[in-house]
Amino acid sequence: MLVVGGVLLFQALSGNDSTDEPTQFILADYTNPPQLLADVTADLDSLGIRYETIAEESAVVPVGFVHRTDPVAGTVILADQTVKVYFNPDPQLVPVPGVVGLTLEAARLKLEGEGFKIGDITIEKTDEVAENTVISTDPAADTPALQGSTVAIVVAGPPDSVQVPGQVVGMTEIDARALLEAPPYQFTVTTAVQSSSTIPEGTVIEINPGPGALVLIGSDVTIVVSTGPQPVSVPSVIGQTEGRARNSLTSSGLVVRVTFQEVPAGSPDDGRVVAQSLPADSVVEPGTEITITVARSVQVAPTPPPTTVEPTTTVPPTTAAPTTVAPTTLPPTTLPPTTVL
Repeated sequence: MLVVGGVLLFQALSGNDSTDEPTQFILADYTNPPQLLADVTADLDSLGIRYETIAEESAVVPVGFVHRTDPVAGTVILADQTVKVYFNPDPQLVPVPGVVGLTLEAARLKLEGEGFKIGDITIEKTDEVAENTVISTDPAADTPALQGSTVAIVVAGPPDSVQVPGQVVGMTEIDARALLEAPPYQFTVTTAVQSSSTIPEGTVIEINPGPGALVLIGSDVTIVVSTGPQPVSVPSVIGQTEGRARNSLTSSGLVVRVTFQEVPAGSPDDGRVVAQSLPADSVVEPGTEITITVARSVQVAPTPPPTTVEPTTTVPPTTAAPTTVAPTTLPPTTLPPTTVL
């Protein structure tokens, strides 16, 4: 009860905890085969993924083609996380795109999409155009320049304004605060929390006002930080069959291990859970292992019937009649008379 109360108290104090997962994407592979920078940025724009284009010469792809991204293809990224797109720049001068009249964020996207970068941003007070509208650029539109070079922008707004940096999304809370609280921003930062089964604990999921917004230096901003997976409550499975108990525990995000306990044949507990290693209603992290003990009846082997041995018949010894040998009578031998000389 104390553990449950502690978790609920923490969530109540945070005020903004949510179980909704932040919007995420799996970054596509734009390098195999290599794709044109314009096609890659158009795809990222359609998905609402922020990006930064970086001119980097490469001998393995044609001019104007993308040869790597950071993060790499297949990485799970947040909607507002900035993807770095590296492309092989055109060695010839190309015209600077026109962005006057666009919002600052729209101007950034257009310049990045054609291989340029926003340089210094000057805020100018004016009543001629709406705030956050680009007034002029240096170099001006259509001026020949090298891809990868910067374009300075003058934008309408209060003189003490700055653009909310989008790169804090995906940073750790510590790094994000260090950036936002330092010059030129000097924001007052508030942290809200949101659980996520996929975003590591301590990672910035979102910033409000959103990336690219023009706000006064020292304004209040809120960063939403992942608390990692939301704790789960252990269900009671004692008395359930092994299969039902497994389903209940795994659907709660727990890892199940099974041991067995022998019970007499015919026991009503046979095949059912008789103990669990974590008490019901315990609050634990997803992926925690729980051991359940399942009763299993002892199978007694049947006793074979006694074997009857037939009695042994004793044969009396046989007495042999004595053998009588008749004496042999030899006829007398008659020797011839001996003559003496």
